[in-house]
Amino acid sequence: MENLMSRYHAGLRCNVIAIHYDFTSKTGTLSMSEDNCCDMRACITLFQKIDDAVQRIVTISGNIQGTIYVRKGTDWRVFQPMNRFASV
Repeated sequence: MENLMSRYHAGLRCNVIAIHYDFTSKTGTLSMSEDNCCDMRACITLFQKIDDAVQRIVTISGNIQGTIYVRKGTDWRVFQPMNRFASV
């Protein structure tokens, strides 16, 4: 069932509910509709446009934590949560 509070973002290729960025921790959060995932490169590019010094990006699909992107130098590493079905 589609979340009526989301909007499809063609670049991210997902239904976005909210985007949040914390300049203190240099962490971005992308909240998407349930059962959605985003385009990794587009997600990183989006947050780098907000702050080129972004260090960490967390994705949330519905109420389940999704992929975590962590910057290591100029590279990005991808992590999956230990318990993929843990609610946030």
